[in-house]
Amino acid sequence: MPGLNSDADVRSDGVIVNLVEGNLVPGRSGSSGGIDRSTILVFQLPDLGNVENPFLSAILGFNVETVSTSPPNVDLYGLGKRMTAEVEAGDYYGETSTPDPTDATLIQSNILNGSTGIGFKSSSESGALTAYLNAQYDGGAGIARYVFLRLSTNAPISGLQRHFVTSADAVGSNGPRITYTATAQLDFDHWLTSFSFPPGADLTPEGDPDGDGQDTRFEYLFGLDPSDPGSINPFTALPEPVGGTFRYTRRNPVLTGFADYQVWRTEDLSNWFRDDAATQTPDGNGEIQEVTVTLSSLPPSAERLFVQIRAN
Repeated sequence: MPGLNSDADVRSDGVIVNLVEGNLVPGRSGSSGGIDRSTILVFQLPDLGNVENPFLSAILGFNVETVSTSPPNVDLYGLGKRMTAEVEAGDYYGETSTPDPTDATLIQSNILNGSTGIGFKSSSESGALTAYLNAQYDGGAGIARYVFLRLSTNAPISGLQRHFVTSADAVGSNGPRITYTATAQLDFDHWLTSFSFPPGADLTPEGDPDGDGQDTRFEYLFGLDPSDPGSINPFTALPEPVGGTFRYTRRNPVLTGFADYQVWRTEDLSNWFRDDAATQTPDGNGEIQEVTVTLSSLPPSAERLFVQIRAN
């Protein structure tokens, strides 16, 4: 479940900032001693069917780019679902250890603190995030609604104490995401009904009913046809010699709950490296998306260039 680019910071005075910036700043920031901010991460609930408690596990992942001296302790809250993805002035809460009395749910205390440092961070597997998502899903009433995870300080702050968190607007693939498992692969099952298969075909994610060498999970994630042995390649445009752009197809991550499509590149087919700064821009919000990828750079003297999209 990828984070959405409507994420932002809300200051203690209700002003919304960093709506289109590459990083978000839970803690005090600004001039003259700064003003406290809560970071609001935004996600859209997938369609898992009209069932109760479909989420079995869920982990929030996000990247901390840098921190100030003595960064503050930060709690993770979940706010109530909404019809729209906009962050609101009333979403702020901070500089207090008293639990938020609104519709917010405390998911994890001190998810960030003075010693967590920089790099990729994950929420604990306590079950609190899973329970929150199930409550917001509400037996299917929450399908396609928006949920908001808040990073907020839990004690008074003196001076510019803050963490810098990569936003969904940032270039590359280090934006926030929720990785989850569900009671059944309902979207996978729904997707399979669009195709015809011979009796006895192996329709499990590990199966290969069309015998093209790609398992059905691969074809599902990349928006291919698992009944057609000719539907094997998700690339719709190969890398251009100028600009380094190419295109591939995928099933909408809002439906699959999977968003970790990684760009890898090489000049010799031996030494591959991940291009975290490559941009990926989908063409819309339909079931199948065509994604335009722009590599972060091109070696000036390279005679060959190979790329991969890895769904890990």
